[in-house]
Amino acid sequence: MPSSVPPAPKRIPLHRGLGARLGVTVLLVELLIFALVAHWQHDYLGRSQDDAFLQRVSSVSALMGRGLLSHESLTNPAYLGPLLGEEPVMAMVLGPDGYIFNAMPASYSGQHFQELPGVDPAWLQEARQGVTIHAVGQGEERRVYCLAPLYAAMDHTPFLYAFFKVRIINGQTEKRQLRLLFLYGSALGVFITSGLLLIIFHRQLFLPIYATAQALRRLEAGELGTRVEGPLKNDQLGALQRGLNTMAQSLEETVTRLQEEIVQRRQVEDALRRSNETLEQRVLARTQELEDLNSQLTQEVAIRQGTEAALRESNCQLQGVLDNSPTAIFLVDVHHRVHLCNARFSELYGLPASPSPEDLPDPRLESLFPPEVAAAIRKTHDAVQASGTPRTVEETIPRGDGFATLMTTAFPMRNERGRIWAVCSIATDITDRKRLEAETVRAGQLASIGELAAGVAHEINNPINGIINYAQLLLDDAADPARPMLASIIRQAERVAGIVRSLLAYSRVDEEAFAPVNLAELIEDSLSLTRYRLERSGVLVDVELSPGLPVVRGRPRELQQVLLNLLSNALHALTERQRRTPGAELRCTVRATLREDRRVALQVEDTGTGIPAELLPKVTLPFFTTKPKEQGTGLGLSISRAIVEAHGGEFSLHNVEDGPGVLAQAILPVWP
Repeated sequence: MPSSVPPAPKRIPLHRGLGARLGVTVLLVELLIFALVAHWQHDYLGRSQDDAFLQRVSSVSALMGRGLLSHESLTNPAYLGPLLGEEPVMAMVLGPDGYIFNAMPASYSGQHFQELPGVDPAWLQEARQGVTIHAVGQGEERRVYCLAPLYAAMDHTPFLYAFFKVRIINGQTEKRQLRLLFLYGSALGVFITSGLLLIIFHRQLFLPIYATAQALRRLEAGELGTRVEGPLKNDQLGALQRGLNTMAQSLEETVTRLQEEIVQRRQVEDALRRSNETLEQRVLARTQELEDLNSQLTQEVAIRQGTEAALRESNCQLQGVLDNSPTAIFLVDVHHRVHLCNARFSELYGLPASPSPEDLPDPRLESLFPPEVAAAIRKTHDAVQASGTPRTVEETIPRGDGFATLMTTAFPMRNERGRIWAVCSIATDITDRKRLEAETVRAGQLASIGELAAGVAHEINNPINGIINYAQLLLDDAADPARPMLASIIRQAERVAGIVRSLLAYSRVDEEAFAPVNLAELIEDSLSLTRYRLERSGVLVDVELSPGLPVVRGRPRELQQVLLNLLSNALHALTERQRRTPGAELRCTVRATLREDRRVALQVEDTGTGIPAELLPKVTLPFFTTKPKEQGTGLGLSISRAIVEAHGGEFSLHNVEDGPGVLAQAILPVWP
């Protein structure tokens, strides 16, 4: 049961607190005391001044009655002021009928008393009984009127009256009295305030604090039902008492809840103790069962370890068989991940040596192979997976700076439910076999061409010899005008005879031994066979030979075949450029230079159309050609490369860097 959180006590405003009430009470008491003292002091001061003035006036009237003070002296302010103790404003002597005969100021002489400003006629009747004083005004300045009878010496009856009007200024006297007022008032206020504060503190503070302390002592003694009784005021002390009551209530609820939880916990502990005893009995029984199962598992683990060892041995033997197979064997699942492969697989496809698929960084086909190779393998595997039957395909994949031809046989692998879960492929590298087949076909073609060329050369050789002989006879007997024409016939016939001899030498099929070959003569003989076609196509032919060019080691007919193939390809490229760009300069350069490594570079450079960069690695493959089907067989460059490499040289083909065209180069060793 969650404990209830008591609400936060309300904040008591300052004007409603205990301190504010005490302060207001003290202020009111002080004000009341000062008001009472001030009223008493004012009355006392006024009466004292009036009594003193009355005594002086009585003394003046007595002096005048005895004849010691003349009537005229009443009109002299300098003489009368010290006698009265105040400054006279008006002084006069009245007859019994009220008429004035001596006055100050003198303007009032002869007037009746009732005509004076600010006087009451009844004052004269009152003066017959004795001296009368009438005060007018309050504060620092008062006006005092006095009528004093002057008695006769013998019968003691009034025969004259002295009338005085003075202005009394009370400023200094009242200030002194006010200081005394403050002293008396402060002392009385402190005394009374102390008593009131003691009474108020006792009722408002000490009694509530005592009640609060009593409640705290009862709470400390364990009486949780104790509360601060009585009406609680809405001040700080009341807030403290209400907070104490709230705390006591919360404490009582908390203790009650804890007692209930203790009872519940004891019940739970009893239940747990009983469950523990039952659990111990079950654990003992289960432990015995586990010991029996552990003994059985130990035996099964031993059997399994033996089986796993045998399986590892079998897998090791299988992997040894696979790794020593001359064919690439690999297993790819339906998600195109490699599950099994041998060493030949990594070697054939240009991957790092990996004894198992676990060593591959990522077994997916897209991560292992270039996009075109991965697509070819996926195509074959998808076809086998779709048909469910083995499939044999011939594939060409890039490898190094060339291409390799593979004969791949793929067949499905099924699980115990008969579903295809992978495709196993066995790939054999048939690149060399395909090259041999191409060379065999080319050799047959060349043999046929050689036989045909030999037959044609023999048929042409006899008429040409006859033309040369007859032309020579005619030249001997001819007149001068005909001799240039006969000489030209002989030269052209001899040129045709040279071409026939070259054809007979090119078509000879007997095995030719390595011999010193003069490249200058080889270039001249080859150009003599192709110059007519080059010049008819508008091709300019340049020959560049290094001075002191050494002879090379080779077979003359084979090297001539290489040069003729390169010239034929150059002519085709230049003709194609003439078709695309009429008026372009067509130039073919044949050069032979001595390299720093003491080998000779035979180069044929043209200004033709060039070869696309992506096709450069393929143009030396057998039967690959960029020419139309009726113009090329795709064997010229492959045979030329094979011939150069058979001579111990190097063959390369690349586009010219600073312009259109192709540079074909054969590097040949010099004759020892």
